[in-house]
Amino acid sequence: RPIANAKAMYQLEFKDKDIAETTDVDNNIMYIVPRGHLDTYIEMVKKKGYSLTEKDNKNHTLLLEKRNNFTEISYKSLTSRYTIISSPFLKEV
Repeated sequence: RPIANAKAMYQLEFKDKDIAETTDVDNNIMYIVPRGHLDTYIEMVKKKGYSLTEKDNKNHTLLLEKRNNFTEISYKSLTSRYTIISSPFLKEV
């Protein structure tokens, strides 16, 4: 969804946000952060009780844990300046 992603990038560039929400074609929530700033997303989920168990840069995944339940989150480059994070469970966050 290029228009939704462009709106999220606009928020990062011109509205001075650290993280922006967008959706994919199935209306799953995704987040966009500046490239190399996954810590912003990690801090956001820590506030909701999740903890980072493993960060796999080779496979572009984060393993999060909350009350002995593990969730794997994938991320990828959106452009040379941004990273998009697939976050299917974050409707509750």
